[in-house]
Amino acid sequence: MLLITVNSPGEVYYWLYPFLRDLSNQPSPPRVWVYVPPCQFSTGQEEELIKNYPLVERVFSPRETVRFCLRSGKLPSPGLILYLGGDLLYAVLLKRRTGFPLWVYGGYFKWLQKVDLYLARFWRDFEKLNFDRKIFLGDLLFSSISTPTSCVFPAGFPRCLFLPGSRKIFYPYLLPFFFQVGKELTKIYPKISLTLGFPSHYNFNDVPELKNMPTFFRPFFGKTSSLMAEADLIVTIPGSNNLEIAYRGKRGIVILPFWGLEKIPLEGPMLLLEKIPFWGKIIKRNVVKKMAGKRKWISLPNELLDEEVLKELRGDLSPLEVVDTIQEMMNKEPEIYFPEESFPRNASPRLAEMVGRWWDEKAK
Repeated sequence: MLLITVNSPGEVYYWLYPFLRDLSNQPSPPRVWVYVPPCQFSTGQEEELIKNYPLVERVFSPRETVRFCLRSGKLPSPGLILYLGGDLLYAVLLKRRTGFPLWVYGGYFKWLQKVDLYLARFWRDFEKLNFDRKIFLGDLLFSSISTPTSCVFPAGFPRCLFLPGSRKIFYPYLLPFFFQVGKELTKIYPKISLTLGFPSHYNFNDVPELKNMPTFFRPFFGKTSSLMAEADLIVTIPGSNNLEIAYRGKRGIVILPFWGLEKIPLEGPMLLLEKIPFWGKIIKRNVVKKMAGKRKWISLPNELLDEEVLKELRGDLSPLEVVDTIQEMMNKEPEIYFPEESFPRNASPRLAEMVGRWWDEKAK
């Protein structure tokens, strides 16, 4: 039995899915139970997505995950716990209840005394961690972009894709801004193709802002990777898709408007700001603005390579600032290089093989 913890949209789509797809190709894959711990970054749709993934026998909601972790009672052996995101505490609680070994993937360095194997996502994390039971695996996301995509982008040039993210809380202010950017672009590029990419768990009726969508935009649901593969340029916000854009070698612009900062989720003690009536939003906006201003990079690929492979725009942005940047970027080819020794392309099949081999040995 394989118990997996995972929660946010990026982890579910970019890590869990390619791994389970590759694990299903193993000769004798284990049964899979997936736990979705409580998380302020989740959309609430994660369980429905995971139910349709290969090998998944059972999915536990955040409430069910907490209940399961706090109960007593063993599960049939052998078993393995794989942490793919969320608060590591829940994976540790699973280990306490089941006695199963715990494998941790990513850049999470807490609770190491409870970890049986650490699987580093990035070489920098592997080097940084002083821990004997570790291996360098690589980014599971790289495996997700190896899947062939279908052609869906409408005809036109340039083909510009706008991605407002997976959390609807940002849509009321991001989508009208994108519409304004698109309107200005149509004046410069009469044959431009403009699309919006949304996650598969939404549809047109879930996004009220689309009722005011200009006719020159076309929305797509669950087709984001295909749209990325065909796009000439992509405009998005900070998030997991930034790495897919960079891995695909695409022109990308990552925007962080300072209006609407109070919508960005915070972690740890900072969550208390959400509870302060009225002043909480104002204080939070100033805190996030200060944090965003201090960071050298707001996009993970830029942080990893320490160079601006995706253009970053932050501040009190206007549509024309974004339009000017798009014009500037369309006049040159992107130069993005991820060395394979630091960014291996086979993380997902390798992890599937490791789990499959572990299961074969224990199940004998």
